[in-house]
Amino acid sequence: MSLPPLDPNVGMRRTYLISALQHDSIAKHYNWRKDETKRCSVPIVKMAETEKEKSTFIFRFSTLSLSIYLSIYLSIYLSIYLSIYFTFNIYISIYLSIYLSISVFSYLSIYLSIHINANIKLIYLSIYLSIYLSIYLSIKDIDSFLEFFN
Repeated sequence: MSLPPLDPNVGMRRTYLISALQHDSIAKHYNWRKDETKRCSVPIVKMAETEKEKSTFIFRFSTLSLSIYLSIYLSIYLSIYLSIYFTFNIYISIYLSIYLSISVFSYLSIYLSIHINANIKLIYLSIYLSIYLSIYLSIKDIDSFLEFFN
């Protein structure tokens, strides 16, 4: 299939958009007829914008997830370190690790969400994820810590 001949009044962009409209899936999705060319430039730009928004959201969420994960481990090991050198009570260690990880996580997730212009749903999701992961990883790491010394 060859492209239609270029008309200097029409321009190359319109010619390629006409050829793009020959795909039935695009035409059916936007309820176009094959000879309709005026409305075709706007939805193609909108498709590109939504793909860009999806990739931006994935980048923002992965950045938040990585920072949350690292901050949890830092706070857990800091609390274990503090509990070893200042007290030997394991309950204080558990409490300290959960408290530190939740506080560091929540602060870091809010800061990064605002810094990378995330929406409010992503901020709430990162806070809930941070609380859940901090409690889970604190208990898991302290259990392995106790097994190491027993």
